[in-house]
Amino acid sequence: MKALIVEIKDKYVIILKENGEFSKISMVNFNNKYKELKVGYDIDLSQWGKADENTNKNILVSSIMRRTASIAAAVLMFFLFSYSVYSYYKPYTYINVDINPSVEITSNIFDKIINIEGINEDGKKIISQKEYKNKNVTDGIEKLIESAIRTGYINPQNENVVFLTVSSKDTKKSEELEKNIGEIINKEVIASGINTSIYIEQIEKNKYNDAKVMGISPPKYLLLEKLKESDPQVRYEDWKNEPMKDIIKSINEKNSEKVFKNKAKGGQESAAGAKEQRNTTKIQETKVQKVEEKKEEKKEEKNGEMKKNNANNNNNANNNKEKEDKDKSYTKHDIKENNNEREKKTKLNIDKAKRVK
Repeated sequence: MKALIVEIKDKYVIILKENGEFSKISMVNFNNKYKELKVGYDIDLSQWGKADENTNKNILVSSIMRRTASIAAAVLMFFLFSYSVYSYYKPYTYINVDINPSVEITSNIFDKIINIEGINEDGKKIISQKEYKNKNVTDGIEKLIESAIRTGYINPQNENVVFLTVSSKDTKKSEELEKNIGEIINKEVIASGINTSIYIEQIEKNKYNDAKVMGISPPKYLLLEKLKESDPQVRYEDWKNEPMKDIIKSINEKNSEKVFKNKAKGGQESAAGAKEQRNTTKIQETKVQKVEEKKEEKKEEKNGEMKKNNANNNNNANNNKEKEDKDKSYTKHDIKENNNEREKKTKLNIDKAKRVK
């Protein structure tokens, strides 16, 4: 049987059982079971054996006791019950989840979800598919990530980012939730085989309130605050509608070291590393391809010059041949002319000699 701690005294602890009965347990035996006690914590009564039962005393006074004691006990029960109800429905922690759907979860001191709200249209759509109220926070986050994967908000084609902020009155509780939520999200995304970056950050209550006033989710407010630290010219209005991954990328570009730690584990890190390796290989292949293309261009250019030179040489050879042929033609003509002239003179000389005789 489960029970709820409603009051802590020096020597005993008052608990409220599931059947509505109030009881008290000796602090000595209680400390043997739990290292830390806080009002609102759940305990498992099955951990106590018969020896422990002897130390438990029912706060409800039996009917044989005096009427005044009964009335006092009844009044105490009323106030304790009222306090328990008040504690259950009092907001204690705010968890904001940004994927593309933006969702806010409000939980009580017992880490039970007392309210869930979709900040944008996608957020309203995704929370309408399952029941979240009165579930444990980690169970609610698990269902939310399951829905995001099933509906395609987290898918292999996207550069997936899940960014959460935790704002609580108890810093220790925030740290514990951060750890537990990180493990749940990693389990879901690793099981899906989809590469996803996971960021979980604590946010102060005043910054949470500032985000609400500006009309943006606390995770995005936290990112824009870091971006503005790197670049004072940044305006929240210009970036409030930009995807989370683009803001993170801009922050990393402006800082030598990464501001936010990616809490993805195991296969997630391997997948991220593989993706980075593929990108590096692709870049190297592109560079090699460009070098080869330049070599081919130079080779073609050289071949073109050689062809041009060969063409010029051929033209020159043709011109020289034409000139030679022309010169030969002229030479033959001159010889013929000379022969004709010589024959003509010889004939004249013969005719002249005949006349003299």
